[in-house]
Amino acid sequence: MTEENNKDLETTEEVEENIEDDVEDDDSNKKLDPLTELSDQFDEICQEVASIKVSIGSVMSKLRLYKKLVEKTLKDSQKIKRQKKKNVDTVKVDSVRSSGIHKPAEISVDLCNFLNKPKNTIMARTDVTKEIHAYIRENKLQDQNSKLRINADAKLKKLLRLNDNEELTFLNLQKYLNPQFA
Repeated sequence: MTEENNKDLETTEEVEENIEDDVEDDDSNKKLDPLTELSDQFDEICQEVASIKVSIGSVMSKLRLYKKLVEKTLKDSQKIKRQKKKNVDTVKVDSVRSSGIHKPAEISVDLCNFLNKPKNTIMARTDVTKEIHAYIRENKLQDQNSKLRINADAKLKKLLRLNDNEELTFLNLQKYLNPQFA
């Protein structure tokens, strides 16, 4: 039995050594496990951050796209607004030109002869007035002392049917031109 006991003892000692080795290995594994866990957790967090970064990039590209669309829409609406305003201004100018003193009318035969225009000419009062003013400047009929007064010559007196005692000025010129329009 002693031999058996000795063998048992040796076997027991070997088993104990193996167990101690296993226990030491388990301790080192346990020490590595928290490091491995931390590393794994860190990797997971990095992956989450990377996916969030990709999501943010996607959202930012959508925002840039929508910003461009909004800017283009705003630019187009301002362009349309300017065009509408331009059209309204054109209509206003056309309506102003086609009424009152700007409206073209047939001028008398006497005025046609005076302005060297063919008979039945249609002119606006403003254009006739400009040509009368040019005639006054060319023939130096403006009074030098009073720039408003016009010293009418015989040709202008005949056209405007002025008497010798009537005074002609730039202010009352339209009054005398009025009968020359039909």
